[in-house]
Amino acid sequence: MLYELEIARRKQLKARQSDGNLTDQDILNLFDERFPTEQSCLTYLADLQWGRSRQQFKCPRCGCSRYRDLLDTTGLFRCRDCGSHVSPKVGTLFQDSKLTLKQWFLAMWFMAYRSGMSALDLQKLLDVKGYRVAHSLSHKLRLAMAGENNAPLRGETVTIEKAQVEIGRNAVWILIALQETYQHPDNRFTRSSSRFSGRRPIPPYVRLRLIRNEKKDVLAHARQWLNPEITVWTSDKLGHEDWNRICVHRIVDSDTDEHDDHLKEVESVVDDLRHWLRKTYHNHVKPSYLQNYLDEFAFWYNRRYIHPRFDDMFVPTYRWIVFDRLLKKVVQTPPIMYKYIKALAARSWKLLP
Repeated sequence: MLYELEIARRKQLKARQSDGNLTDQDILNLFDERFPTEQSCLTYLADLQWGRSRQQFKCPRCGCSRYRDLLDTTGLFRCRDCGSHVSPKVGTLFQDSKLTLKQWFLAMWFMAYRSGMSALDLQKLLDVKGYRVAHSLSHKLRLAMAGENNAPLRGETVTIEKAQVEIGRNAVWILIALQETYQHPDNRFTRSSSRFSGRRPIPPYVRLRLIRNEKKDVLAHARQWLNPEITVWTSDKLGHEDWNRICVHRIVDSDTDEHDDHLKEVESVVDDLRHWLRKTYHNHVKPSYLQNYLDEFAFWYNRRYIHPRFDDMFVPTYRWIVFDRLLKKVVQTPPIMYKYIKALAARSWKLLP
């Protein structure tokens, strides 16, 4: 994978990306160097699926591990027992897509470098005729990012708060869970590790959930993130809910408690979210799809490594690592049809309390 490249190649990528001011042409040149052809994309996907030595290959039909590599000619593998042809796209979001694998990779590459792209920008980038194709592609990628935002938290303490965000003329409420000490999903170091102190800090780990009404209880939305071993800190306005049924609950006292800083950090996350929606999507987000965008923001935010030379919230040192993480999410996600995306968005919006 890209993060497993030889040291010389990794140093070259770091040097080219460390200026933080890459133009679209620079990003495109980096992509063409790594994935010049459709064949290179297929090989890279096969390496991710079955390893470079193909030791993890198994025929989905008969379970045989013996194969004949036909990637150079047909882009497939042929099982030596039953003779069936197997594509590395099978069982992933790439399956049955009319877009080429290089177009998918290019969309993910630019989304990783920009931390999100609108469907209109993707349409121009990929040079596709229909807006629906780019819209479907962008939301499929966001659904691939969503699994992490729904997974339970694994730390000891978490701060939960809700905040209001304006999307166009609509004011919506968002539930935010912020975890200060955690095991980062992309490495074996915790946030408090001395390796990152001072030189390259990592932000807190966040989860976001859309709620429609400020007056509704939020415990039902947050309980899927919690377990009995977690201590939850909230402000007074969430203190009336029965959190102790699920976990240990504490209320922040702004006059004496140090966890008041955590609430301030929640406000910082909300400001970053507003800035990201305004800068990337110009606040042109449909309320029914807003949860998809929150899942995307959580994916980018939890992987941002703040470069000491820049103040921008999404200028990490190694964007090519983020591309690999996104690709792994896509490979682990089964095929999704566009009509399912629309139905899911409409249903989720109607069922909001």
